[in-house]
Amino acid sequence: GWVGKAGQYLFINLARIGLNRDGWTIGNAVKCQPQVKGFKPNVLVGTPHELSALEHCTPLLLDDLTQHKDRCANIHKTPVVLALGAVAFRQVMGLAKNNPMMKESYYNYVHWSNKYHIWVISAPHPAYLMRGNHGSLPVLLYAAQRALQVANESFVYDEPNLLLDPDYKAFSHWS
Repeated sequence: GWVGKAGQYLFINLARIGLNRDGWTIGNAVKCQPQVKGFKPNVLVGTPHELSALEHCTPLLLDDLTQHKDRCANIHKTPVVLALGAVAFRQVMGLAKNNPMMKESYYNYVHWSNKYHIWVISAPHPAYLMRGNHGSLPVLLYAAQRALQVANESFVYDEPNLLLDPDYKAFSHWS
């Protein structure tokens, strides 16, 4: 994966901030390029065959993620996935296309995938950036740095400090 123009764009820009391909596991949510008459090759989003292609490749994705988690355990790193694009994010998170989360801002946040039991950080797909959306490149670069930070340092959600059923004295300092 990531050998075409989008891959070159990705790795050239990662190299500009000092990140190279060493130590990365690279994969795709879809391992094949379905060729369907009447549709552009190498385009999946919004096509009638999008769901069937994703379902067909799910066992391969599971195998990739299992191997990734095993490698991380051997080198004492936290397994994390940098999901590039909405399709990859939905697939790794186990979300339906119409999930309300897909309408929210989900880039650069650290998410937990209950489906695959792995941390997930999402960013725009490089092909999207190459179509004139270069202003979002810093989002992708930050997400890559954040993914490495989680891999090296782990991640724990902050515990909220909630005051349940406070008495009136708890609010006295507000007056």
